[in-house]
Amino acid sequence: LTMLFESGAAPDYFAKEGQHWGTPCYREFLGDTLNPDFLNFWNERIRIASNYCDILRLDHFRGIDSPWKWDVKTGKGSFHTGAGLELVNTIKQISSLSIVAEDLGDLSFGNTRDLLKKSKFPGIKVAAFGLLDPEEEHWPSNWPAHCVGYSGTHDNESLRKMLAKDEQVNTADIFRRLGARNVDEACWKIISATMQSKADMVICSFVDFCDKPRYNLPGTVNDENWSVRLTESDLSLEVAEKLREMTIKSGR
Repeated sequence: LTMLFESGAAPDYFAKEGQHWGTPCYREFLGDTLNPDFLNFWNERIRIASNYCDILRLDHFRGIDSPWKWDVKTGKGSFHTGAGLELVNTIKQISSLSIVAEDLGDLSFGNTRDLLKKSKFPGIKVAAFGLLDPEEEHWPSNWPAHCVGYSGTHDNESLRKMLAKDEQVNTADIFRRLGARNVDEACWKIISATMQSKADMVICSFVDFCDKPRYNLPGTVNDENWSVRLTESDLSLEVAEKLREMTIKSGR
């Protein structure tokens, strides 16, 4: 068998050249209809996942609308028409799990936002992206209720590192908006804003409140990716008390 298209992700904030995953793309269609084998794969995947979790995150949700594929012959990547609403409806019919749609990335091509709206799945907002532009949708005070809010994702640099080193972050402006005097104070205020947002659910990463290295650098393969660990010494009484106070104050 010869792989015609390689799966991956389009160029974005994380990977300027895009991501090559080294795996073949599924054949979504047979003619003008969805491939039964493709639907059977989803059925089995969700059935197995339901044995291990109560909430299922559909990563790269935009790929259901318009997946990015690399042409193996030319080495060039482009968006293609995805399975769309028919697959979303199939997932909803076969799944008893609560589903979250990861709708991040370049959404300028296709109809991902419209598909998310029709699916009625909650999307994702990320406070770390809000640091890049506090006026846009990812700043916690701008989040809607129907979403899952993150302090940062597994692909982000930690909040502290972004505030201290990311040239795209206007640190002075962020400090002013938060009323913070330094990076540590700003970091905790962002976590607090995440927890006090309207989001139905929030997830705060331990690399953000324990000052740990990032989990993963997208588009790379190395020994540092996925090697960070939470140790007992990271969970000081000071950290625990701050999280406790924020949890109580935000009603989480």
